[in-house]
Amino acid sequence: MTEGHGRGATATAGADGESTADEPHSPRPGHARKTGDGGGNGEKSPSGAGRKMTGAASGATLANRRGTLFRSVLPPLVFGLLLLVVWDIVTRTGAVAEFYLPAPLDLARQFLDDVFHGDLVDYTEETVWEALAGSGIGIGVALPLGYLIARSEIAAAALQPYVAASQAMPAVALAPLLALWIGYGLLPIAVLCALLVFFPIIVNTVLGLRSLDPDVMGAARVD
Repeated sequence: MTEGHGRGATATAGADGESTADEPHSPRPGHARKTGDGGGNGEKSPSGAGRKMTGAASGATLANRRGTLFRSVLPPLVFGLLLLVVWDIVTRTGAVAEFYLPAPLDLARQFLDDVFHGDLVDYTEETVWEALAGSGIGIGVALPLGYLIARSEIAAAALQPYVAASQAMPAVALAPLLALWIGYGLLPIAVLCALLVFFPIIVNTVLGLRSLDPDVMGAARVD
């Protein structure tokens, strides 16, 4: 009697649409809950509106890049063309003598002639080697000194006055002395270039080492 009454109550509860404790709470086959347009796996496929928004964002980004390129490239090109036009007009009208300001086309012809038939390439190669040698000497001296100044207060107190005093005399004024002391050729020119790059390299080395973030240094040590 009790069992029959329980079955009747269960049947009545099922007929009224209420869940019972005897049956698992699971959706019936015909009434599965919708979870998205992509089926019952719980994943939503991108809708048409989402694709339109993504496409609009990509288009806006591309337009911004084109606008930035347009603003950064076109103005100097236009300004350069205007300068060439004014230059050509000034030389053609005789406002400035050709001896002082040659015409743009004449200058371009002379440049190409020096490149293909003159010594411009040889002189350029020699200058590049001198610049590389001077930069190498300057880096080889400035980097260790900059590291020493940045890491040692005693070294900083001892060396900084002399580093600052080294900039009191222009490097160009030392060129005759270098020629007398060292002679002519690659070495004095390289030394002069080293004097020119020494101070910027040592200053930037000191500032770079002193302004390093301790967290970044810790992460580098861990890695």
